Amino acid sequence: MNARTYFTILRPGRTLFASALYVGFVYLWLRTLFHASPPEALCFTLSLFGPAILGILLLGPLHEVMHRSVFPLLPNARRQLRRWHLRALATVALLFFIPAALFTAIIPIPAMIGLIIASLSTPLLNQRQRFRRQLRPQFLLLLALGILLASVGRGPVILACNAAPWGILAGGLVFGALSFRRGFSSQNTRDRWRDPVLYCAQSTLPFVGTDIQLHAQFQARQLQLDRKTTTGRDWSSPTVGTTLRDCSRALHHARFGHRGKYGHLLGLGIVTAGVVPACLGLVLGMERLSGKATTLAQFGRLILETGEVDGRIDHPLSMVVLTLLPMMGFALSCLAALLTSIPACTLPISRYRLATSLFLNAHRAVAAILAVNILSTVMIWLVLSHIADVPFEFGLLARPLAAWLALPPAITLALSTYFLHSALWRHLASFVWSIGFIAELYATEIAFTSLVLSPLGLLLCVAVTALSGWASWQVIRRHYQTCDLTQAGETLRKLGIGLA
Repeated sequence: MNARTYFTILRPGRTLFASALYVGFVYLWLRTLFHASPPEALCFTLSLFGPAILGILLLGPLHEVMHRSVFPLLPNARRQLRRWHLRALATVALLFFIPAALFTAIIPIPAMIGLIIASLSTPLLNQRQRFRRQLRPQFLLLLALGILLASVGRGPVILACNAAPWGILAGGLVFGALSFRRGFSSQNTRDRWRDPVLYCAQSTLPFVGTDIQLHAQFQARQLQLDRKTTTGRDWSSPTVGTTLRDCSRALHHARFGHRGKYGHLLGLGIVTAGVVPACLGLVLGMERLSGKATTLAQFGRLILETGEVDGRIDHPLSMVVLTLLPMMGFALSCLAALLTSIPACTLPISRYRLATSLFLNAHRAVAAILAVNILSTVMIWLVLSHIADVPFEFGLLARPLAAWLALPPAITLALSTYFLHSALWRHLASFVWSIGFIAELYATEIAFTSLVLSPLGLLLCVAVTALSGWASWQVIRRHYQTCDLTQAGETLRKLGIGLA
């Protein structure tokens, strides 16, 4: 194998882009989330977390090749990939070592070399095997280990490196050699081709290439069908009526045939019900990891005070909660609406009836998600008031309810931007509307909460929602009257969102 073949497999442009993106995020998280000093954040980024990320990105394309069925037929392929991966890791180790040695002096140079070698070699231990035939938990375990090191392990690592730098270097060299031997052993690479549904980060980056993504979705659907043990729900009616209800039922069955209408809505509700407590737990966990001893009662009291119309908005923690909740609801609603508003297959019904049925199905899913979000918010506020020993009243929910009332027109208009014919106008409208939604959300929660909850504000919300619904309906109707129905969901598939 020559250099051209290796770089064709690696795709250096995508690898460099993903590396810069992920390594930059790691540095920012160390500085903001874990409150590391600039020298400490730079040292851990260049000697520990950055090399681990590059090790994953450099090894991913090779694993993708190993999981193809033709790999066992390629002569000497395993040794060739091992040789080129060793060269790549040596080059990357040098690129990390030079700035780390020049700009950081927290740990000795021998220890720094040992950490870089060990971090680059750690991904070789990942066998990428499925757990219970479905999930691959290795990435989550590595992420949990990284969070643990960033939160409580920085001090012990620095102390160990300063106490025994040459021991760290020797340990890194031995660990790297053993990782290479295990990662490219014949036993570890022999049967990878039996699990073909493995694609690296470079293959699944959105907007930069879609053929591999479409192939990956096809392989994943085929694997799901092969391993499916439950029987589907057959269509029981010999004919489809002419009413919108019958057409909506047929379109729903084509998309979610294994679940009925109410089962589908129940599933959306179960997923949505966990959004509010998950967001609150995430923010509280971030606060605890940053070293602040915030008790649950203090946290609940702060959130409840911020929820009032004239509550405090100077604390960043409470504003993060109040903006994160509607943003998560917005994202879930838009995703559910998009998946529901795309036909799974072509059916012998008119385009007008197709557009109307899909439009109604999409907004039924949105209504279910918003209703569950509002109910979950009320229940969580009740629990927080009990924990914080604050008498519950609906005034504590002023800002969250105002934010939820501002979501229906925003979701409806966001859905319509996807169905614009011109790709330029579609992306431009999506970008502008995303910025506008964030501005609308902040304005509603900070300045216009009382106006939104007043009778005039409620009337305006209803009017704006009706107007945005009509505009969205016009865009969707025009799209389905003129589009190629065999390619109706191609854009979502290219973004990595499976439709069937």
